[in-house]
This record gives sequence, structure tokens and C-alpha cells, in this order.
Amino acid sequence: MPSLLGSSVTVEQALRQDGAQAGTGRHQHRLQRILVVAELSLTLTMLVSCGLLLRTVFALRQVPLGFRTDHVFVIRPNLPGYKYAKLDANSTVYKPLLARLKGLPGVQSAAITTMVPLERGHAVTLQMGITNTDGKKSSSQVLVATLRAAGPELQQVLGFNMARGRYFNPQDTPDLQLVGVVNRAFAKAYEPSSGDVSQLALGMSGGPREKPRQIKIIGVVDDLHQMGIAEPSMPEIDINAAQMRPTDGFYQPTMQAHVEIALRSSREARSLIPDLNRAMREFNADLASSDIRTMDQIVEDAMGSQILAARLLESLGALALLVALAGLYSLLTYLVTLRTRELGVRLALGAQREDIVALVLRGAGTLLVTGTAIGVGISLLAVRLLHSFLFGVTQYDPLTLISAPLLLLVVGALAAWLPARRAAGLEPMEALRTE
Repeated sequence: MPSLLGSSVTVEQALRQDGAQAGTGRHQHRLQRILVVAELSLTLTMLVSCGLLLRTVFALRQVPLGFRTDHVFVIRPNLPGYKYAKLDANSTVYKPLLARLKGLPGVQSAAITTMVPLERGHAVTLQMGITNTDGKKSSSQVLVATLRAAGPELQQVLGFNMARGRYFNPQDTPDLQLVGVVNRAFAKAYEPSSGDVSQLALGMSGGPREKPRQIKIIGVVDDLHQMGIAEPSMPEIDINAAQMRPTDGFYQPTMQAHVEIALRSSREARSLIPDLNRAMREFNADLASSDIRTMDQIVEDAMGSQILAARLLESLGALALLVALAGLYSLLTYLVTLRTRELGVRLALGAQREDIVALVLRGAGTLLVTGTAIGVGISLLAVRLLHSFLFGVTQYDPLTLISAPLLLLVVGALAAWLPARRAAGLEPMEALRTE
């Protein structure tokens, strides 16, 4: 742009002006102001978008998850499928591995689960008929729910609460009736009118020679955020993994498809994870490539899109603000240089230095207010693109739409203060001798 402006100046225009003002006609000054106003308005759009996403991340962090994340570790055993496809990995690998991990110093409890909360990698949706036995009445309906197998100690690991009934315990052995629990969302959708969830009868098909096993519902778990922090809880059924057999109909889509181990420890990740890796490698060489993460990392990953967008806009917003303020400062400094003789005359005729400061700041204020006003209008249109990223805050959030313009005005005023102070410090005689 400076090259284009310079090439448009004719020789006659340059010769008719003083050296300091050569090539700086009214058209060029107007274009320079337009560029600075455009920088300010687009910068404000970035600041508003960044503010909305930062408020979204803050709102997500305040959502009650329904379970504890501190000192919780999640292990994903990577067993070769070809090697264990026809084996009962639950009894041959996972149960002995749990006993080994519980023996590590600092490990308080550990449990098998086919899906830890907030993980999107593996989910089984169950659709089946359900029979409600309510007194003398019996009715059937189709239920749709997330199916999960979990070990008895999962409640101790994650620390979730029971709304009614009990969770699994070591007394629930494979020889006894298969038990399960449901969450509040399931009970609200499918519970009988009597409110007794134990009246639900769920049938599990067995092998060709196996008698179908009934699942007895023994409790209702408080709702957890399963697939995302911003998503409501969906109906869920948890089956006791310690009771399941390879011949059960639900064994293949749960225990054989995907298994994770959740454990609680009093130790920090830095010291515990190497011990976990070593213990799994020594227990079974096939587990050497297993993945270990903390529950806090899983929660952060669940907010990944919002956090990534917020960090990106933080960087770009800060850079845009720096560029806009540099443009404003440079323009005002340039204009002060061009008006050095005029300012010297004003000072020689009795103008106070405060008047010179006010004169420069008025010009900066016009640019700032104009850029801010245009930026607010652009922001109101641009924030519609962020609708899918927002949670707990509206796209026209008043706090963000007020604080972002105020930030731009305050920082812009500070950037304008330096050229204004320089202008006020001019000596009249030196200014009058300036070409």
C-alpha cells in the first residue's frame, strides 16, 4: 500500500509541497485513517470472539460432572485381537491384571469398565424390548440405552453417588443372578409408574445351549456426563462385568470389544505411570503398548474443540490488537511529524501544552470510536459462526460485548498518549524551523 501511494504522486505535486509533506495529500491521509479504522474494527471482532470462547471454557469447567477426576488413571490395554479372540480375556487377563495393579504402592482401588465417562471412542447402544411388571399390570416397550459393563469397584474409583439401591459388590459372583444398575435418565424414561426400578425385567440371550439370563436392576446411579460436558445424560444400563460369561449375549459387544481399567491412587502421575507401565509389561508382554491417561486429561480432551478455538483466538486476538495499536501509534506519530510546524505556531501564539495533547487525542478518539462502532456491528454478525462452540453463554453476551470494546478503547488511548505527549513536548522555536 505505501508503494502504491508513493507511485501515484506526480512530480508537480511533490515540488509544490514541503519536503516533509511530499506525497501526503488529503486522499492519502483519508486512506491511512480508513486502514487504521479497519484494523481496529477487525481487532474488536477477534476480541469479542475470544471473549465468548473464554467464557465458554469457564462455563464448561463449572459443570458438575457427577464423578471425581482427581488421582484417577485410565488404562487402555491393547491386546492383539487375533490372539485373544477365542479366549475369555476377562478371566485370563483382566481379573489377574486388576489384582496385580491393586498391589502397587498407592493404588487404592481399580475396576474394569468398557467406557469411562467423557470418552467418545467406544459406545454400545442397546435397543431391546422391556417388560414392566407393575402390580397386576404388565406392559412392553422398546428401550434405547447405552450399554456398559463395569467392575464392582468403579464407584470407589470415580466416586459417583447412588440415587437409590446399591452398586455392585464382591458378593455378586458369576453363579448368582446377573445384576445391573441404571442411571436417573434411564429411570425417568422407562421406570414403572410405581417408581420401583427393580420391577424392570431385562433378558440377556445366551449361547445355543445356554438358558437366557435375566438382569436384575438393583440400583439407580446419579447421572454422569457420558459423551460430552455440554451434552445431557442419556439412558444407560451398567452390567456387572465380574459376573459376565463368554456365552452371554452382551459379552461380545462389551468385554470382548473394548475394555479399560480405571484406578484411583494417592500418588501423582509422574511417579505412578512408570510403575503402571512396568507392571503391565512384566505381567504380559502383549500389554507393553497400553495407553495410560489421567481422568483430568480426558476431561480436557472433552473440551478440546472449545479450548483449541479459545487458544487460537487468544493468540490471533493478541496479535491483531498489537498490529492495530501499532498502526494507530504509527499514524498519530506520522501526523504529529507532519504538523510539527503547525503545532509550533500554536505554541508560539499561546496555546497550552494540554491543548496540544487534547488536539492529538481528539484525532485518535475519532479513529477509536469509529473503529469500535464498526467493529461492534461486524462482531454481531461474526459471532453467529461460533454458535456451535458456545456453552453457558449466548452469542450476544452483554458482558463480552461491553468489555471487549472497553478494552480496545483503553489500550488504544494508551497507544495514542505517547504521540500526544511527544507533540506537547515540542519547543516552539525548533518546531518553527522544521521543514
